[in-house]
Amino acid sequence: DNLLQYIAPQDLRAYGLIPEIIGRLPVITYLNPLDRKALRDILTEPKNAIIKQYIKLFEYDGIHLKFDAEVLDYIVDKAVEFKLGARGLRSICEAIMIDAMFELPTSEQKEMVVTLEYAQNKLEKSNLKLESKIQEVENAQKRLHSLLENASEIISIYSSSLKLTYISPSVTKILGYTPREMMNGKDIDLLTRKGEQDLSDMFQKLLDTPRMPLTIQYTFMKKDGTKLFLEVTGRNLLDDVAINGIILNSQDITERKRAEKEERMRSKMQSLSENSPDMIMRLNTSGQFFYANPMVDQYLGIPAKDVINQTLNSIEMNEVLTNYLKESIKTIKTTKDKVEGDLAFNSMMGETIMHISAIPEFNENELETILFVGHDITEAKRIELEIQDKNRKITESINYAQRIQTSILPNNKIIRQYLPKSFIYYKPRDVVSGDFPWFFVKEDNIYIAAVDCTGHGVPGALLSFIGYFILNNVVDHDATYSASKILDLLHFGVRKTLKQDRHDADARDGMDIALCKINLKKKTLQYAGAHRPLYLLRN
Repeated sequence: DNLLQYIAPQDLRAYGLIPEIIGRLPVITYLNPLDRKALRDILTEPKNAIIKQYIKLFEYDGIHLKFDAEVLDYIVDKAVEFKLGARGLRSICEAIMIDAMFELPTSEQKEMVVTLEYAQNKLEKSNLKLESKIQEVENAQKRLHSLLENASEIISIYSSSLKLTYISPSVTKILGYTPREMMNGKDIDLLTRKGEQDLSDMFQKLLDTPRMPLTIQYTFMKKDGTKLFLEVTGRNLLDDVAINGIILNSQDITERKRAEKEERMRSKMQSLSENSPDMIMRLNTSGQFFYANPMVDQYLGIPAKDVINQTLNSIEMNEVLTNYLKESIKTIKTTKDKVEGDLAFNSMMGETIMHISAIPEFNENELETILFVGHDITEAKRIELEIQDKNRKITESINYAQRIQTSILPNNKIIRQYLPKSFIYYKPRDVVSGDFPWFFVKEDNIYIAAVDCTGHGVPGALLSFIGYFILNNVVDHDATYSASKILDLLHFGVRKTLKQDRHDADARDGMDIALCKINLKKKTLQYAGAHRPLYLLRN
């Protein structure tokens, strides 16, 4: 079931890793899913286990937290059921504990026992999130299956008697035959005599040298009658209980062979290229250099003559640039269109940013070479990055201001305790706002207001803090103040704070407000407004 157990170095190369990296990997292995016992141990045993973290976190607020044993089993069962693994344990715990994390620290409760019923109820409320995670896992599995079906390689397994026992579904896309047709003998019947002999010799060597990879190349006849070249890497894994066979990774290298046969070097480059301040290189579709101008030496530290006829895999060049060139070649081979992009890498000139254009060149409508032109835009990008950095800092500052402003806004739950049939619709135009709702309770009086400060964004938010604290001070000072008196004192406080009471003041900042003072015990309601009229509806 775990297809990763069949991975071979050739797979990593096909995925995009360069041979120099693959050669430095001493061991390639795979992982098996965790069982229930392992998940239970992860949940409770380590020093920083998830359960211990929650217990410690609640201790900081003076709350003794305890989990029933059946709750722990329930969490593990859900992680296994949803196939979320160890990472899923934290998601499930968060779904169960999120409400308690917010509510208990502000309550007088000093002990909490998480029961199975409590955990089940909380988890049911977060079904949508869990279903989303399940969907992500299922999508990942579908992607893996799709990758196998559309892989650029064929994976096949042979028994010790050299009988084909498995072949991947990608064989249909590459060779045209179904897996069943290949299992019925097409794997050998359509080989040339030399190919059949080479494959037989490889099998014999693999039987003699278990686990030692061997690679051969031979031609194969596709179902549509065309001939292609295959590069096959085999390993003897008969001693592996999971595989119990000789595994072959076959890759279609027809295009590579054709390019090697047909590629030719262009002998002329315009003098403009030789004297250009841009770095110019010409490569074929296999990543082999046909041309490099002198700027390659200045940026990469490699003389242009030493680059010619080398490949991207054989030359020691900046890895970021190498990968970009490979990806551009791959894209152009598919789309046949020009590719452009900006790339940052370390060059002999220091940290360099280049705008690189990859231009496809055709010969008789067949893609032959790709011309890469790199224009140094380091200085322009430096200025751009400075502007972006300043914008980022400003944005972070404003977002932090939003968190502060949000903390002074009234809680809807608290308001509905006093005014059950009420709601607040609050949607600022900017991240922070000059508009804010206000709510205050003193003795038998309920105060509620909608405030619109001058301006928007940061200036309005600053005024909102002035209005908020002045309103709090006024109503907390004397509960007998009428609604109109409160607004008079607010007006006076704002003018004094902004120094608008001086003769040389030129600021006209302020706020519009609609304020209600409600006494449910006396069944009275007072209203006062600044540039905000009142519509009174009865019966």
